[in-house]
Amino acid sequence: MSSHQHKYDKFVMPASHVVSLPGRHPRLPVIYEYEEHPLVASTDKQKGRIFVYVHDTSEKGNLEYYEFAKQLVFPDGTEEAVTEAGFLKLKPGDYVLARDAHGSGEEEEDHPVVWVTGGDALPEGMAKSLQDLQEDILGSEELMDAEKARKVDGVWCGGIHWERSDYAVNIATSERCYTVAQSYQIQRNLTSPAVGAKVYGDRTTHHDLRKKVIQTAAPVAVASLQRAPPAYFQAMQVQAEVNNLPRIGDEDNVVSPTMQLNIAATKSHDALAAAQFSRDLGQFAGKHIDEHDSEGGYTCMISMNRLSQNDSPGYFMADIGVAIEQRGIITTCFSGLQFHGGFPPTAPPGQTPDKTSYRCVIVCYPPRASMDGDSMIGFGALPEGKLFSLPPEMTNALFDSQTFSTNCANWLSEGPTLTTDQAFLNWYYRSLCQMIHFFTRQIPTSSRPSFDVAKFRECLSMPSTSDRPTALLPKPWSLAPGIDDATTAARAEAAKQWEQHKNRVASFIPHVIHLRHEKAEREREEKEREERAKRNKRPKGKAKQAGKGPGLKRAREDNEAYEADDDEVRLTKKLKKPEHDGRANGTRPIAFKKRKANGKAVALPPEELSDMDVDEDAWPPKPSMNRRKQRSLLKKTEHDHRANGTRPVALKNRKAKGKAVASGMEELSDTDVDDDARRLERSNNRQRFDFVQMPPRPPHLRATAQREQRVLSGSNDAQGTR
Repeated sequence: MSSHQHKYDKFVMPASHVVSLPGRHPRLPVIYEYEEHPLVASTDKQKGRIFVYVHDTSEKGNLEYYEFAKQLVFPDGTEEAVTEAGFLKLKPGDYVLARDAHGSGEEEEDHPVVWVTGGDALPEGMAKSLQDLQEDILGSEELMDAEKARKVDGVWCGGIHWERSDYAVNIATSERCYTVAQSYQIQRNLTSPAVGAKVYGDRTTHHDLRKKVIQTAAPVAVASLQRAPPAYFQAMQVQAEVNNLPRIGDEDNVVSPTMQLNIAATKSHDALAAAQFSRDLGQFAGKHIDEHDSEGGYTCMISMNRLSQNDSPGYFMADIGVAIEQRGIITTCFSGLQFHGGFPPTAPPGQTPDKTSYRCVIVCYPPRASMDGDSMIGFGALPEGKLFSLPPEMTNALFDSQTFSTNCANWLSEGPTLTTDQAFLNWYYRSLCQMIHFFTRQIPTSSRPSFDVAKFRECLSMPSTSDRPTALLPKPWSLAPGIDDATTAARAEAAKQWEQHKNRVASFIPHVIHLRHEKAEREREEKEREERAKRNKRPKGKAKQAGKGPGLKRAREDNEAYEADDDEVRLTKKLKKPEHDGRANGTRPIAFKKRKANGKAVALPPEELSDMDVDEDAWPPKPSMNRRKQRSLLKKTEHDHRANGTRPVALKNRKAKGKAVASGMEELSDTDVDDDARRLERSNNRQRFDFVQMPPRPPHLRATAQREQRVLSGSNDAQGTR
């Protein structure tokens, strides 16, 4: 083949061959094949082909290709469909790079896009470990079927071994996709172990299998991604070191902070295959983009399958027009921010798939929240079930030079002003020891590290100053937590002796005994209420019967007793309801006053109340239509009359002793009325509104009513309005 000149005319592709791909969409990039490349290391185990295409890295070029890739339809996952669409079929060992259309054209500046690694090219023992892992995930063939495992009468049936556990929690909308390691909660911006990894009590066989998945897949992902140019892998390595990225599965795993297990049973060779595959994997089945991946990382997809002899393994495809057959053990490295997608394995046409024919895929990927250090890390537990998290301000190097403060006084910022430097340093050192011991004892015993308090003391010092010629070190702490068993016993004995000391001193202080007695009484009453609530709790499955049964009666009595306060007796809801009803219908209800009568709330008739006992705000009772609604209705009717040519009552807001009053049309000046309103004045029709008449007021409020009446006496057209 002859060399091919790039269409941007920036450079000529030297010593390259254009790959012939009949049927390929003209907008897909032209593929060139190279014999060798400086960024691709040749290995004795597996030497594949090297392909290069030219990419327009300008903003316009990227936006145009994105719109094309978004509309691009991937062919069906069969060899015939892939060939007909002109997709380049990659094999294990193959490598695809992109060249900048606006760059120098030097090979060293090319960018790795996709590369494929076969099981036989992985480091020794890894392929065998993946085969063993697949058998553990699938389990015994006698118990398998093509559907997801389910419980029948409390017993797990069908599916595969991995799914037969309550800890196998699938991703929402994806029935057979499972987050294996960490998960990211967008609402809380929190990265923490997946819900299925949570251990309640003792670890189960599912937890052991989950750990095996992670520990087997992590080294495979690292080995596959090490085929990237050294500068790319080094960038990920430094980023992980700086931000203290949790190393999932392996101490060298700086590339994949989390993993996802996708399960796909072999489908029939018909039009329903894609739909059934979509049901299993949801959004991860068809063409998609992993929106939350980091731009600087790569996804490593580890594919394993246990298929029947004649089954088609299916293809994985990317938006540059390449497809990888998923046969055997194979890893594919690519960016999840490109459009990509896979197709399920299928049985030969006309044949029913074997129920034990499956493909298992472990996706090791780089979430932006973890790789970029943008999220909080769920560190450990705090009292009362709360979570202590490490925010990005603690972990991300971008915040290293920033100092944070709070309006709340605290010992770190204000402590040095309250004591000597030596005392503050001692406290700071011992506080860190307490924190470390508190969190360390949450780690399972089999993995719990030891903490040397004495050596940690040597790590802290306060440098010398002009006033202090020598540096300060924290003083030793002989009773620090967690030193050894003897120290632990000494701390417990010290706490016990202190309680005994307090009790002896308290026995000579009546006030302390009084407080303790009150506390004990409150705890006893609270316990009794909880026990009664449990007894009165309605059993499941029984309909609620309001007002019936002795249990409900006791509950009401308990509530009434609870509402009676020692200092101020409050009215129960039962007493408040008639008062509310009276206000609503415009009549004066029985006035209630909070008084004590043998510890119960009582209602007093109005004649027993003094003037000061009646709340001015509670009288007069509210009319059935409040004034806001009345004014709204007035404005609406006024607008309607103007629209149909009749003259409404014109209202002008004026102040009279602080009250808004309504005036007739004749009181308005010409400037107060617009042209339309003046034309409407010729009409003799006037609309009046009669508002709800207020009920009589108590004597001490009549003066206020008389003042309001004087304000309203000047208005003849709007009686009773304010």
